[in-house]
Amino acid sequence: MAEALPTFPLFVVGSEDSAGIRWTKWISRFRNLLVAISIVDKNRQRALLHYAGEEVNDIFDTLSDADAAAGEDPFEKAVTALNKHFTPKQNTEYQIYMFRQSKQQTGESLPAFYTRLKQLSVTCAFDNLDREIKSHIIQGCSSNTLRRKALCEPYMTLTKLLNTGRSLELSDVQAKNIEKEK
Repeated sequence: MAEALPTFPLFVVGSEDSAGIRWTKWISRFRNLLVAISIVDKNRQRALLHYAGEEVNDIFDTLSDADAAAGEDPFEKAVTALNKHFTPKQNTEYQIYMFRQSKQQTGESLPAFYTRLKQLSVTCAFDNLDREIKSHIIQGCSSNTLRRKALCEPYMTLTKLLNTGRSLELSDVQAKNIEKEK
C-alpha cells in the first residue's frame, strides 16, 4: 500500500539572477523532507524531484549530464546537474560588491541583517567569513551605539557583536515602552 506523501512547495524558477540562491535553499529543504519521511532509496529520491514542479522538470529533461551511470547515485547526479543549471559560474568580484553595498534597512533587526549578509556571502569566497561579516555589520548597521562599542573592543567576536546588538535592540524597545507609559 502506497504512503501519502506530504505537500511541499514547488520551486519557481522566476528571475535567473536570484534562482541560484533560491534553488540552494529549496534543495536543502527538500533534503530535510527526504530525511523526515525516511526516503533513503536513491532512485526514489530522484523520482521525488517531481516536487520541484513542471518548470524544473522541463529544464531537467534538457540537461545532458543528469543521467547517472551504473554505480552512480542517481539523486546526487540529478541534483548536481540542476545545481550547475541554476548556479552557473559566479562573478566573485561582483558578488563581493553586492555584499559590500548592503546596509541594515530601516526596521530590519540585527539578526535579520546578519542572515541577509550570510546569504550574500555564500558566493563571495571569503577566507574568513566571520571577520568579513563582523566588519560589515560594524560598517553597515543602523546602530551608532553598537558601532561604537565594537570599535572600542577590536577583539570582539562576531558572536559577541550579535549578542550585544540583540541586547541593545531589546533594551531600546523596552525603554521606549517604559517611556511611553510616562
